[in-house]
Amino acid sequence: EAQRGELARPEKAGLNAILRQRRLAAREGYRPARAISGEAWEQFASGLRGRLQQVPEAGMSLGEALGPLLRKQAGDLMTRVTDIRGGDDVADLHSVRIRAKRLRYLLEPLRKECPEARRAVKILKELQDLLGDILVRLVAGEISLSLNQSAPFLNVEERC
Repeated sequence: EAQRGELARPEKAGLNAILRQRRLAAREGYRPARAISGEAWEQFASGLRGRLQQVPEAGMSLGEALGPLLRKQAGDLMTRVTDIRGGDDVADLHSVRIRAKRLRYLLEPLRKECPEARRAVKILKELQDLLGDILVRLVAGEISLSLNQSAPFLNVEERC
């Protein structure tokens, strides 16, 4: 927007159209937040206040602050891993992927100072990517199966 004066008339029109779309999209993005009822807002605010009360006190080291969180997230991840019933268990695989991501995000600030954290972040990222690939294939397979069952005329493999 700062270089608007250097643009030709058609380019300015295009820029104006893009900026209008961005403003409209921003307004639309805020709509759900404005629509939150008083009761829903109070529930959200109460939960947020509870989380903020768990913020470590000043003077704690990063390790002291992250230690309990890391143990909790690692425990959650291991619990979810043991819940997996098979390679096609979409819900549990997704849950493990989310837990791995949360643990990785906690470890990332420690990467530069701690080789163990660096290795763990790398392993967790690989696990996330692997689970993501598996989930994409499983979900794509479910969609394909669903389409074939609900609209057999779309099954190209049988006709070609």
